[in-house]
Parts: sequence; structure tokens; C-alpha cells
Amino acid sequence: SAVQKLIKSLEDIETLLFDPKLPKLDTTIAKISRDEEKVLKFEREAEKQRLADEAKARKLQEQEAKRKSKEEAAEKKRREKEEAARAREDAKRRKEEEKEQQEQAKKREEEKKKKSLVKQKSSFFSYFSSAPKKSPP
Repeated sequence: SAVQKLIKSLEDIETLLFDPKLPKLDTTIAKISRDEEKVLKFEREAEKQRLADEAKARKLQEQEAKRKSKEEAAEKKRREKEEAARAREDAKRRKEEEKEQQEQAKKREEEKKKKSLVKQKSSFFSYFSSAPKKSPP
């Protein structure tokens, strides 16, 4: 590539330095300068490409991190919603159970009162019905 051309040009200039024909030396030096410019340009382009690739990779990492944090936030929000719904359902169930227990206690109390009343009535009836009846004279 460009580096190999530069090395070849340097080798050519070395052979020409020892050659008695010096007029070719100026054109060879110009050729070396052009080749050196090509190598420098190649290096600059390679550095630009490396920096562009690094920037692209960094941008992709940032986007991935942003996407991941959004997903985690959405997942956290979803879990919180589920937990709140579960808590509401548990509270509702407990309230219903308490209401049912109260109703059952109330029914038992009413039953107890009824039985007591029935017992009382039967006691009164038995008292009055067992009394001797007097017949009119």
C-alpha cells in the first residue's frame, strides 16, 4: 500500500545517491515527497475512520444503556402496579371476610336471642298452663 510505496521510493533514492547521474535526484525527491504525502493522507484517513468507529460504538452503547434503563423503569412500574393491585385485592378480601364474620356473629346473636325468647315464652306458658284452674261456682 502507501507505506510500501514510500519504502520503495526510499530504496530507489538510496540507489540513485550512489549513481553518478544526479539530474534524476530531484525527480526522485519529488516522488518521495508525493509518496510521503500519500502515506500521511492514508494515516489521517485511517485515524478519522478509527475515531468515527469509536464514536459510533460509544453512541450505540449509550443508546443501549438508555433503552435498558427505560425497560428497567417500565418493569419496575409494572411490578409496582401488580403489587398495588394485589394489595387492593387482599384488602378487599379481608374486608369481605370481616363483614361476613360480623354478619355471622350477628346471626348467632339473633339466634341466641330467639332461643332465649322461645325459652322464656315456653317457661311463661308452662307456668300459666300448669296453674290450677278454678271453675266458676
